[in-house]
Amino acid sequence: MKQFSTIDILHSDNFYHLIVTPPFISSTYIITINTTTGQPLYSGHPLIDIFDSHSLAFNTILQNYHILERIETKGIIGIAKDDDNNIFLGLVEQTEPYGTLPGGHFIQKVTKVKFVNIVKNDNVKNNKENDNNEVKKKNVFEQFKLRGYHMFCETYDITRPYPSKMKEKYLEKL
Repeated sequence: MKQFSTIDILHSDNFYHLIVTPPFISSTYIITINTTTGQPLYSGHPLIDIFDSHSLAFNTILQNYHILERIETKGIIGIAKDDDNNIFLGLVEQTEPYGTLPGGHFIQKVTKVKFVNIVKNDNVKNNKENDNNEVKKKNVFEQFKLRGYHMFCETYDITRPYPSKMKEKYLEKL
């Protein structure tokens, strides 16, 4: 079993396409974010946003859109919105091994995060002022204490104590 996700982000003229292949299943998903509205688009239809392989999903986007930028990342840590309705996507750029749970579940510690502005508010008149504000707001997000304080495991829920009795309690109710 593959232990880590494969994630590519492709930026086309009006969209960011998040191509995600989780480690524990064979399907690949595409979540498209409209850069004007910030609205995520996902319909759950095969060969539209669900594919059998990462390469098939990737090539479908390449064939149908003019790609301006490709971003490779280890993970998506979240989405944040600022006061001016700019939307930033938090990307995990670097991790380091933190531990292993029985069964081969690897725990990773986030060591580097990058924020990408995916929706820009065009209501601001002065572009230079808007760019300066964007840099300031991006810096505020980047100062948030995620590096070194956030751990994750792609194949096991580490938000519960290990071993968890939650499963046993759930089975008793059935």
